[in-house]
Amino acid sequence: MLHDYLGYRNFRSFCNLDLTILPSGAAYVICTEHPDNLGTSVINRAEFLTTKACRENAGDSTQFSILFTSILCHPKTPRQGIHA
Repeated sequence: MLHDYLGYRNFRSFCNLDLTILPSGAAYVICTEHPDNLGTSVINRAEFLTTKACRENAGDSTQFSILFTSILCHPKTPRQGIHA
């Protein structure tokens, strides 16, 4: 699912993010760098994205454990914009 987030310097950024909450309550998060993202890369915001996704999807529960976060980045391609 496409996920918007604020990157460094409040620059609009986006990635593909999939979250699975396991029966144990642990979270499995996959962040994939979107090839058209001109903002901050997922590799630089992984902790923020994982925590944000879990908090937004945990329902009433304020506690969650992160089992695994996988970050997938595309090869560097010539783009214009801010790369933080």
